[in-house]
Amino acid sequence: MSEPQARHAASDVAHGDDDSAAVYPYSAAGPKITGTVRFWGIPILVALAVLSALAAFYFGGILQPMTNLRHFPIAILNEDAGPTGAQVVKGMQAGFDNDAYDVRVLNHDQAKTQLDNAEIYGLALIPPNFSSKLQAYAKSALTPGRVERAVIIVSTNPRAGTLGASIAGQTLQRAVAMMDQRVGQRLSQEVAQQTGRSPEPGAVALMLANPIEVKSTVHNVLPDGTGSGLSDFYYSLLLLLAGFIGSVVVSRLVDSMLGFVPAEVGPIYRFAEQVKILRESIAETGGDPTSFPVAKRIYIAVDDDAERARTRMADALIGVYGEPFGSSLMPVTVTGPPADCIRGIREVADAGAELILLTALFDEAEQMERFAAEIIPHVA
Repeated sequence: MSEPQARHAASDVAHGDDDSAAVYPYSAAGPKITGTVRFWGIPILVALAVLSALAAFYFGGILQPMTNLRHFPIAILNEDAGPTGAQVVKGMQAGFDNDAYDVRVLNHDQAKTQLDNAEIYGLALIPPNFSSKLQAYAKSALTPGRVERAVIIVSTNPRAGTLGASIAGQTLQRAVAMMDQRVGQRLSQEVAQQTGRSPEPGAVALMLANPIEVKSTVHNVLPDGTGSGLSDFYYSLLLLLAGFIGSVVVSRLVDSMLGFVPAEVGPIYRFAEQVKILRESIAETGGDPTSFPVAKRIYIAVDDDAERARTRMADALIGVYGEPFGSSLMPVTVTGPPADCIRGIREVADAGAELILLTALFDEAEQMERFAAEIIPHVA
């Protein structure tokens, strides 16, 4: 008989719960072992321990990358013609943790080579006019005129790694901001000595407090089609998913072809092969094949119009299982006039099914009446 449609998505094992599986009443472990806390608790605890360690290592490294750096390579390029650039370099170097960062002071050619070879994640460039601009900026506080702050350029290198480039950009900008405050304090003191006013008026003090402007650039921008530098990650993830899903699919199909597990997909003769393998395996181990009852679910549609029955069955399967799996189940269905349905049910019984579950996917009440009147009397 049919069962409610809400249960169709469940796997159909023996006694109506699987397509071609069987019910074997005996267990190798026995109910006493499987009913203990230790039997289930140990695998669960091991799985939780492994997953917890994986989560700790993964999230610990990715959620707070700034706190887990070891000799992270960044560089400073000083092209300043005056003395202030060298002072800024020393101040920036002193602000870095030597264990966390590998701060390299490079010349122009070295910096370009290491950026191109992805040996450093970012670079702070102090331009040639840095000192002169700072001097002019301090003078502008005393005399009205156009004000231009000195500039330090932070260049990131995404080809060395997008996450590393992001860390380098944040780190160098923070270091430049610290030097901006120090240089601003020094300029404020120099201007106060020249004017004899301390503190300076609000606008002047605010201007002198931030004399350095940070400009961000990207060295050798990534081309299109690289996934913002994450293409390797997505490719690796795809390989991982392909291996996992592929192993499951191959394992399921191989076990199905060998008759060890049921398969919803396939014609009646596949079910017959599985039953044969099953019974031979039981006999080889000294068991009684007749003690292992075999069940088979049949999705059935009784309709005098065979084409209409197939069409409605196909639509119903897609509605329950979706595409493409729903369409793939058509070979295991029995549809058409009563005579065709009776013949299909007998084929399943001849293949070895001892319990046959007839399942209607539409017009359940009408189908049950036709089962009872036109099908069951001929196959019971």
